[in-house]
Amino acid sequence: MTIDEARNNTAFDRPDLMRQAPQFAISAGVGVLLAVSGAFGTLETPLLVRLAYWVPIMLIGSAIGWVVSNHLLALERWIGSPVMTWLIVTIAVSLIMAPLVLGIGIGFGWASADWRNVIYYLVPSFAISGLMCAIGVFLNRLPQVTHGPADTAETAETVPARPAFLDRLPARLFGAEMIAVEAQDHYLKVHTSRGTDMILMRLADAVKELEGIEGARVHRSWWVAKGAVQQAERGNGKALLDLAGGLQVPVSRSYARALREDGWF
Repeated sequence: MTIDEARNNTAFDRPDLMRQAPQFAISAGVGVLLAVSGAFGTLETPLLVRLAYWVPIMLIGSAIGWVVSNHLLALERWIGSPVMTWLIVTIAVSLIMAPLVLGIGIGFGWASADWRNVIYYLVPSFAISGLMCAIGVFLNRLPQVTHGPADTAETAETVPARPAFLDRLPARLFGAEMIAVEAQDHYLKVHTSRGTDMILMRLADAVKELEGIEGARVHRSWWVAKGAVQQAERGNGKALLDLAGGLQVPVSRSYARALREDGWF
């Protein structure tokens, strides 16, 4: 199967809501933790009541955060900063959650029916929303990407004529096509069409020197050349890429969405 056929492979296509299942689970867990600890002055309330209060609030907040950040990747690409993305989403969710939490508090009899009290709820709403949005940004972070010289005219002007990383390869691998780079402790195992070699280097630094070859970091331990991808599949709940030479590489959940939107799957 070619990379174009792999793009149409439905094994990677899951509803957005299903992809957010880990974050909803984390939100429920945080809700349980807040209930058990009696956070924000709720300790005197019976545990079951605290659970009935905190868990739904956290799930509602997570759902609102999902709606607000549904285009999180596009927002981060536009802003160019995950920190600013986090701040914008956190502020947006906080402004929605503060009056909502006040309303629920009024329903539980814990707050007076004075909507001016919404200001009191902004700080805890910002703190909790900030934590959950940080998790969301982490789960949907952008991979490190390298570009080929023919991507766009603008890119062609910025990529080097020859990727600096290729000069690190031994003579026997000169002229070989890059397939993947695998991090192993402090070393990198370089996979090429002519064999492999070990290099003492960090993967993050290697990705910078691979600029000029179209590829991306698909896992914390892997960079893959896009042209080497032969098939994309999912097995045992894990996303995998089959590469030239019979190599099979895992795809990190945190990178999968961005790679899919960039046409890898």
